[in-house]
Parts: sequence; C-alpha cells; structure tokens
Amino acid sequence: MGTTVRAEAVEYRRGFVEISNVHPGSVNLEAWRVPPGVLLELNTYGRPVLPEDALIANVEIELSPQAAEELIAALRSAIDSARTADSR
Repeated sequence: MGTTVRAEAVEYRRGFVEISNVHPGSVNLEAWRVPPGVLLELNTYGRPVLPEDALIANVEIELSPQAAEELIAALRSAIDSARTADSR
C-alpha cells in the first residue's frame, strides 16, 4: 500500500496521486484525473472513492530511486516558486 494525495488546487485539473512500491527497486507513481464537481474522498484504507464513471484519465509509471530523487528536487523547487507567487 502507498500514500494517496488529493490534487484539488485547480478545479478543472483535479484528481489523486498515489505513490507506492509495486516492483522491487522502483517507485510507482500513479495519477487519476476526475471531472470538476466529483467529491475527492479517501476510504479508511487511504484509497480513492469514486463513482464508476468519474475517471477521466489514469497514468502509472515506475521510477528508479535516482529518478524519484530528481522528482523530489523538482517538486521542492516548484513548491518554493508557488509559495513565492502566493506571497505576492
């Protein structure tokens, strides 16, 4: 089991991102996109709860540990930029 994060900052780009370890030696990243207006909730196990017709798109990729570290660095940089933009 992994960690699921709700992505709801922009109404028309909502969904979930899940991070887990599916294959040995890799980091699994999966993203689901759902339409505006769909309630983004997680069940008691931390899994998305969605109506059958709510999924617009899904992508799942495997990252090496090095690529995952590069993603973390890129996310930290983007977070800093977003916080700077919010404080203006």
